[in-house]
Amino acid sequence: MKTILKSFCSQFSNQLDPFLDILDPAIGNLSGKSREEGLEPLSSIVAKLQEVQSRSRTLQEKIANQHTYLLIFGPLKSGKSTLMNAISGTYVSEVSGLPTYPALVYVQDGEKNSFQATTYEGTVREFADSVAMKAAIQQDHASLADAILEAEKSGQEFVPEVHHPKAISRVDVELPAPALSESGTVLVDTPGLYSRMKFGYDQMTKDFRDTAACAIFVVKTDDLFFEKVFEEFEELLGCFSRIFLVSNIDSSKQDLQPDGTLHVSLEGSNPEKVIEAFRSLSVSAPLQQAIDDGRLNIYTIDLLKAASRRLSDRAGKADSGQEDSVSAADEPDVPVAEADSPSAMSESDEELTVASGAALEQEEGVTEPVPEAATDGFDHFMADLTSYLNSSDYVNDFVTDTLKAATDLIQAEIQDTATEIGQGIQESCKELNAAIYSARHRIDALNELEKVDWSENFSHLAQEKDRIFGEVATTFARQGEGLQKAVDDWMQNDESWQDLIHRHVEPLLKQEMGQDREALLERLRTLLDSSNGGARFSTTQTERMSQAGVSVEKRVRELLGSLGEDVEMPAPELKMPVEGVPLNLSFMDKLLFRNGIKVRQQFFGVEGEQAIPAAKKQKRLEGAGIEHIREFFSHFVERTLPVLEKEYADRVLARYIKQYADALKEGVTKLKGEIGSQIKANEGRLNVRQTALEELVGIQAAAAEFSGNLAGIRAEFHSDADVEAGEQEFAGNGEPSAYGEPSASEKSSADNETSQENDSGEIIYDWHADDESEDDSGVANFDDDEDRNQNTAQNY
Repeated sequence: MKTILKSFCSQFSNQLDPFLDILDPAIGNLSGKSREEGLEPLSSIVAKLQEVQSRSRTLQEKIANQHTYLLIFGPLKSGKSTLMNAISGTYVSEVSGLPTYPALVYVQDGEKNSFQATTYEGTVREFADSVAMKAAIQQDHASLADAILEAEKSGQEFVPEVHHPKAISRVDVELPAPALSESGTVLVDTPGLYSRMKFGYDQMTKDFRDTAACAIFVVKTDDLFFEKVFEEFEELLGCFSRIFLVSNIDSSKQDLQPDGTLHVSLEGSNPEKVIEAFRSLSVSAPLQQAIDDGRLNIYTIDLLKAASRRLSDRAGKADSGQEDSVSAADEPDVPVAEADSPSAMSESDEELTVASGAALEQEEGVTEPVPEAATDGFDHFMADLTSYLNSSDYVNDFVTDTLKAATDLIQAEIQDTATEIGQGIQESCKELNAAIYSARHRIDALNELEKVDWSENFSHLAQEKDRIFGEVATTFARQGEGLQKAVDDWMQNDESWQDLIHRHVEPLLKQEMGQDREALLERLRTLLDSSNGGARFSTTQTERMSQAGVSVEKRVRELLGSLGEDVEMPAPELKMPVEGVPLNLSFMDKLLFRNGIKVRQQFFGVEGEQAIPAAKKQKRLEGAGIEHIREFFSHFVERTLPVLEKEYADRVLARYIKQYADALKEGVTKLKGEIGSQIKANEGRLNVRQTALEELVGIQAAAAEFSGNLAGIRAEFHSDADVEAGEQEFAGNGEPSAYGEPSASEKSSADNETSQENDSGEIIYDWHADDESEDDSGVANFDDDEDRNQNTAQNY
């Protein structure tokens, strides 16, 4: 049997190790990529892959060391730690007694004490001793409780990987425990049931479904009849091939009698009666079915006495220099076949022995106690446990459960999830490729637009501008009338020539030109007010601008809103020399031979600054003089002002066209840079996603190859198992004994199991497997879905 188990472990390890060599770096790569924008869904598969990694490591450890995982679970304070002390023959309570923290505690043999804690995020912490470890766990317990409370307040179900990844998920303890070393047993202590931090049991179910072949459920006898205790127990029946239910009795418990005396209680004197009552009154249909199937055995053990005896025996052997035993079944105190085997002692004989022993003590005063090994029930339990672990049933369960665990991990956690996530990433890659393709075409269009001289798109405005001036010219007549009135007013007052020019004419011209400016700008805005801002684009230009995503409408609104603000209206410079103004000469002027120059100086002053009485103005300017002044102003309005306003319009329009062209060119350049950055960013995102896809495809391919190799291993080992199972099918025909224990014939068959040595002296045990259906070739048929697990990684 052990040769077959060793061969299976070797072949399984040869397939698992290469798979993990691919999985480990892939998880690291995908974990980094999951932080990329848009790749958040990767975090879900990273979490699943980390779970696969963790559970695969557990499988790897189990296979590499051929460890037997004994899972010990039950309510708080039920005696789990005491049972661990008894099984290991070593005091391990100080490291397993973490009843309120939802972490699994692994205890195994080691040359020296070692304490490690692993968090949900994979960080491993080492501690100098158990005291330091407990202190750290207590500290983390507080932060964990806070995280749970916060999750509950937000209405979320607490998930440690999400809400508190620094929480401890596993504690590994190694200490000298020869009993565990020789049997290759790893004790796994679980958090107490019904604690508020129940998620620890979810982790246990994930880690040990199909990994631990058997489990031990410990419950105090007083709690057997509480329905709540077995709610969780029934849920866990589907997780393990074999469960040993230990009812932890207190054999020293006493009951008060009617006469006031204290007698040993039924729990202490006849615990089997308590079990009978439990089976008849409280056992549910699932539990009864498990008992009938031989998957659930029930034992009554005084764990405190058993642990005390085991530790005392080891201490005595240590003092005498003897080595610790392999298991309780090998202890010399009470040989199993003589003391604990159902084949050696019937149930009634056991009851009689206990009862007669108690009677001798009470009635005859016999002081010699009944040996504890015969009364605490532990040796019987250990004999059955050891027998199962050394049986073909366990080997078959070991092979079946290991293969099932690996298959489930590959299919449920890798293939299905990777396919779903991969399809999402592939869609993202398609979108990015389309975006990059479109962006590159936009860059091509922008490159062509950069070559355009945009000022040419406004050449048609020259004619439109002339039309505008034709409309504005009607205002010049109004301006001439204003000037004529200013001259008339001047003729009626005593102001100087300079006053006429600077105080009346120039301000009037400035005011009138300001009005013309607003009218001119309004007409220019109307001319330019279109989606293209007055520009006329060719069909090719329009198509390229549309393809590139270039829009000028917003910038046109800005330019039209500020049209002409940065262009000043030319100021009219009115220079009318007085020398050309004809004056009327008086009789005295002629008599005294006064020339025109002298008369003008006397009339206007040297610089035209001299105040001139109205009467004098009428005398000197009436007629030709006043007509000359009026004609000069009229010519100035008709000839000079249009030139100034046209110059202003040209400057405004030129400024607008330049700003428009510069803005368009700048926009094209800026947009080109932005699109280039987008292309670069999208290429980076695409590369990350393609790499992630390659990782997923690689993982799926490795998983598919691993799955196919598992199918070969399954066919080989279960085919052999079916043959041996057929040979052993009618080896015993006894019925199961009470409480789900093996029948006498089954026990006898197990005890008489033959072994033989090969040439190297290695013991080869016979073993059998559970029945499996076979096809015509004789190869066992298992899961119909197995073909799916052998497919290569899907091509997205």
